[in-house]
Amino acid sequence: MDVEGSAEELVIHAARELLRNFKEELHLSGFRIYRRDNGVFRIVSTQGSANKAPEGFSVPSSYPPIEQALDSGIVLMDRSTPGVDSSIEKQLGVHQFASISVGDGQFLISFSFRGKVDREVIYYTLNIVRHAINHKLQEEAYHALVNEARKIQESILPKKHPRFPGFDIFGVSQPAESVGGDYFDYISIGDTTLGLSIGDATGHGLPSALLIRDVYVGLRMGIAREFKITKTMEKLNRIIARGKMTSRFVSLFFGELESNGLMIYVNAGHNTPYLHHQGSWTCLSERGLILGPIPEATYNRGLAHLDEGDILVLYTDGIVEATAPDGRMFEEFRLLETVEKNRDRSAKTIATAVFREVDDFLEGAKIQDDRTILILKRLSKGVASQD
Repeated sequence: MDVEGSAEELVIHAARELLRNFKEELHLSGFRIYRRDNGVFRIVSTQGSANKAPEGFSVPSSYPPIEQALDSGIVLMDRSTPGVDSSIEKQLGVHQFASISVGDGQFLISFSFRGKVDREVIYYTLNIVRHAINHKLQEEAYHALVNEARKIQESILPKKHPRFPGFDIFGVSQPAESVGGDYFDYISIGDTTLGLSIGDATGHGLPSALLIRDVYVGLRMGIAREFKITKTMEKLNRIIARGKMTSRFVSLFFGELESNGLMIYVNAGHNTPYLHHQGSWTCLSERGLILGPIPEATYNRGLAHLDEGDILVLYTDGIVEATAPDGRMFEEFRLLETVEKNRDRSAKTIATAVFREVDDFLEGAKIQDDRTILILKRLSKGVASQD
């Protein structure tokens, strides 16, 4: 069900419950639900003994009782109140009514009364109802946003890991909350080249998911059009910098791995990747500005080479900045120690071992940031990874 439909059902249910449980105490006879539709409010539900309005019945948003309800949140009127159009209320069979505005003015609930009412009790009760409904609508909207962000993230993250001859590749991402701002991707570029990307958007939730989606789409479009990777990164940077979410930035690493082990890469402010070669570590040092802050930023290519037995480690700061209860951070040296300790295992086992080491280091403390790792191993001929 869409968010608007769900909100309407929630409002109707709340009004129905109030009528069912407080009909006698508040002298309620019925209610009508109005939903904003451009410049008018249309009746979408009528319950109780209130007259059924003609199909499509609407009231202009300039109608004084509606203006007052939108302005104050609640009004209590009868046909003799200045500004009330008695002909409108007569069609509805209304003599005295109270209206509350909910959902940021998207809905009005108008209650009809019979007999004498205590205005103070009506105001007090309906204000409580109004706040409760608004709180529930905000909660529902928040969950809808989270679900939308989760769907976006699930559509972006790879469903399977690539089969690239001579290499063992595995990536995994774990959000700190329901939805994160990390991502990684594999992009097939012909038979002998594989694109690999890893990124981290500031923040969490739907804004970060939307930003990552833009990066995901923009990067793939640039590669499909055979743009140079530096120009693709610069174009992405301009899009993000000039977009509506100007307070959001993305770090991004993208590399094109060839079957002979050569990698051409561009790093836009992302964590420095590390290459394990013949028992020692070196870093891929070419690095530019994070995407977003400066539209005119330019980027340079870096070159790396994976020989047989080499391991390349790509990761986000949620791993190295994971903080233990005593304030210590996991840091790069623990990450590299874990990888080296498991260097003869599969890429998947190495990635799993890193996550396990981080969990042990945290000693049960809550994960504060999303964490992602991408392991590339160039296999030695005739030698398979051990598990």
